[in-house]
Amino acid sequence: MIDAFGKPIPKLYKAGELGSMYGERYPAGGGNIAEILAFGRIAGRNAAGEAI
Repeated sequence: MIDAFGKPIPKLYKAGELGSMYGERYPAGGGNIAEILAFGRIAGRNAAGEAI
């Protein structure tokens, strides 16, 4: 995620999606589960590697 100045916000992660311009094209609930799992894993791995 980026702030109002276009810089990354430290220690802020997201996974999945919160709306899409293609939302009406998903066949049913869970139609994008692979995307959510892939980016969730990447976010979790990066978050786990952060120093406290």
